Amino acid sequence: MENLLFNIQKYCLHDGPGIRTVIFLKGCHLKCRWCCNPESQSFGQELIYKEITCIKCGTCIKCCPNEVFTICNDRLEINRTRCSFCGKCIENCCTKSLEISGSKINFDKIIEEVLKDKSYYDMSNGGVTLSGGEPLAQKNSCKEILTRLKRENIHTAVETSGYVDTQTIVEMLPLIDLFLFDIKHPDPHVHISGTGKDNKLILDNLRILTSAGATIVIRYPFIPGFNSDEDTIKEVANIMTSLGLNEIDILPFHRLGSEKYKHLGLKFEMSELIPPEHEILLNAKNILLEKGISNVTVYR
Repeated sequence: MENLLFNIQKYCLHDGPGIRTVIFLKGCHLKCRWCCNPESQSFGQELIYKEITCIKCGTCIKCCPNEVFTICNDRLEINRTRCSFCGKCIENCCTKSLEISGSKINFDKIIEEVLKDKSYYDMSNGGVTLSGGEPLAQKNSCKEILTRLKRENIHTAVETSGYVDTQTIVEMLPLIDLFLFDIKHPDPHVHISGTGKDNKLILDNLRILTSAGATIVIRYPFIPGFNSDEDTIKEVANIMTSLGLNEIDILPFHRLGSEKYKHLGLKFEMSELIPPEHEILLNAKNILLEKGISNVTVYR
């Protein structure tokens, strides 16, 4: 785990209350098949190649010390296992078709950037959200950022899959004002089929957070054919009501990140899956409302 940052997005409105800055930390122990940020999964740096802008000029071949690049049949072939992330190809690419995903975290610069927008947070009751990947998997970096944010009296939120060491959850609790906590599927075996891991640790951590009085919003990635059926939705509601939780965000599957898989040399397994119609999402909302979940938000 290299403690890497892969993006900072400002003026976000759907990652906690008010106007927010979202800091994306790299690395996740789950491998969700629908993940829209595949560059977030690896804990290491990755080479991104945007073929659509590449003119096959061969400059990267000439400047790369590790023979990562070759041109074959008018295609740029990349042996990513050879890449040392020296950055020479990026510096010399005239079309900016190459990037490195993941940079070492500079805590001073992060806080400096965040403080530029503190007036927006104060005006809108907003703040900063840590996301990923799984931000809590980078325990030390996450703790350092959150501690500095609290010193500045900035509201903190964390988007988490819940698949993280329980001791980390307990240690971070005083530093986190809001948990945006995923429930992907209530059944452990189905959960494995979609994410590569079962959900025991996730649900155990959710119970610990609720018993500790944490503020939690459940996030439900709505994936057709995986967790979109009525029985599954009802079971999610049962989990929530048993824990005294009454707020959930329904996040519909989309294919907006499919190009990112190509940029990383990966295959997007769910490229043929059709995003759900809004009426289907509203039906899911009604099921949750009927089961006693009073605060349901459907995102488009």
